[in-house]
Order: sequence, then structure tokens, then C-alpha cells
Amino acid sequence: MSPPSIYGDSPSSISHAQAFEAMSLEQLETGDEVDQFDSRFLPICASMILSNDFPFEFFEREGMRNFMKVLNPNIVLPPVDVIEAYVSDLYMKEKLKLKQELATIPNRISLTFDLWESNTAETYICLTAHFVDADWKLNSKVLNFCVVLPTVAEMCERMVEFLSDWGIEKKIFSLNLEDSFKDNILQEQLKSHLGLENGLLCDGEFFHRHCSARVLKLIVEEGLKLVSGDVSKIRESILFVRDSKSRRKKFKECVEKVGGIDSSVRLHMDMSMTVNSTYLMLDSALKYQHVFESFHLYDGDYVSCPSAKEWKRFVHSCCLFVKLPT
Repeated sequence: MSPPSIYGDSPSSISHAQAFEAMSLEQLETGDEVDQFDSRFLPICASMILSNDFPFEFFEREGMRNFMKVLNPNIVLPPVDVIEAYVSDLYMKEKLKLKQELATIPNRISLTFDLWESNTAETYICLTAHFVDADWKLNSKVLNFCVVLPTVAEMCERMVEFLSDWGIEKKIFSLNLEDSFKDNILQEQLKSHLGLENGLLCDGEFFHRHCSARVLKLIVEEGLKLVSGDVSKIRESILFVRDSKSRRKKFKECVEKVGGIDSSVRLHMDMSMTVNSTYLMLDSALKYQHVFESFHLYDGDYVSCPSAKEWKRFVHSCCLFVKLPT
């Protein structure tokens, strides 16, 4: 029995997903047993979705449909369910390739385990594998990204399931956890699970590792505490300038008066949880140091300008600052 029309009019027509569930990736690419759309556009549509983070419904939006009609009214794009089936098959093919590669490499694999929180307060876990391939190239591959209950027991159980699914539960060298895990409960439970099958090197002595970037970040944060009062003056100065259109205009006049300053550099505001943003804020403010020192002449309400000694400390801070991955 051939699949129903992808534009079936009958209420009894089965869904596109069911109709194309049994079709292979090759059939979808060539259009075998599928009519009414140009199969050449299937990999193109899938590539656009994957590379640009478009939703699957992107190609059904009225604006996109109108755009395609203007280009060529005879083109019929694949329906959403067919694109979803194609992407799903593509994912499974790529997963199988990676799984085979992980099975064949003789060395062990290091993992990073991160927590993400969506704007709907759902917790996601992201498991990434780091390994050296047969060509001695370092690879980092996201193995799993999914919603999980934010409990240690649930995360530990899912982690073990993931490793078993990828067939690497006996090839793990180390695990790095992000800042959200303040205690050692999760890694100890994982260590116990993986140790049951003698899957860890040296009985797990090297299992839990601290990320060097995180260690540097902690050092920088401690250093910033020593100059927190000075940094606050920079933060207040930038907020003062950006507070109103008239102040921004006065600041621009002051920049022109002082001269020799690249006005294309934007003043950055930092975020309290991101060390990198504090670096960007200090670095941008230093470029306008002489402007801030003169700005009180243009606006008498400006009283947050750092002293010459504090500006000097900022210079030293930026020289020693490490831009860390966030």
C-alpha cells in the first residue's frame, strides 16, 4: 500500500510522520514513493534548520511561502513531518558513526557535565565527550542534551543510561562538573556505579577533575573582591552616562573635545555572574579614562569618577586579567 497524499483531504488520513516513518534516508533524499514536492529541497531545508536553529515550522510560515512563490511558483517544499523524519534519520546516522568511532579508539574519554536552565525553569543536562581520535586530533562532541529532574538520583541514573547507550561506560577517564554542583555527592555516586564493573582507571583516583578555567575564574573573582569598590565606580560611571539621551550627548561632546579616542568602542556594562563581562567593562572604560576625568565639567551631577590611583589599579588589573570561557 502506497503512502497517502501528503496533503490528504480525508479526516481519516494518517499523519505525515506515520506515512514516512518506515522510509529510509535515501528514499527521502531521492523522493522514492513520495510525490507532490521536490525532493532536492529536502537536504537543503534540513541544513537550513540545523545550521540556523530554525524551528521545523519555518518553511510553513506565510512569509516564507510567499517568498518561495515569488522565486518560483512551481516549487513545492517538503512538508514539516517529512523534514522532521529526514533530520531524525540524519541524527541517527551521525550518532551511529560517532558510536563506532568511540568504540574503536584505544584511549579513554573525558566528560564534562553541565546544567542548563530554560526560561520556563526546566532543567537540561548537557553531556560532552572529549577524546583524541585516530589522527591524534582532540574532539569534543555533545552526546546528550535533554530535560531532567534536578535531583542527584535522577541525574546519576540518566548519566549511567547515557554512557551505557553510547557503549563507553568502561572507557571513562575523568569527569568535570560545572559550578552548580557545590558538593561531591553526584560524582561519588557516579564513581560507585562505574566502579562496579571496574570501568575506572586506578579505582577512580583520577575520575573527578577540576576544570582549569574554573580554577582561574575563582582566582580572578577573589582578586576582584579586593578592588570591588573601585570597580563599582566604573559601573556607576557607565550607568550614569547611559541613563539618559542628554547625558549620552554630553559624553559624546566630551569625547570630541578630549580627542584622540576611538569613539566606535562601546562602553560595556558587566553582569554580576560573568567574569568576562567585568573584564570587557574595565577594558572599555579605560579607553575613555580622560573623558571620564573631564566629564564633571559637562555634567555637575557626575561624582563617580575614579581617582588617578584607582585608574592605575584598573590598568594593572586588565593586564593580569584572564579572559575565561563562560
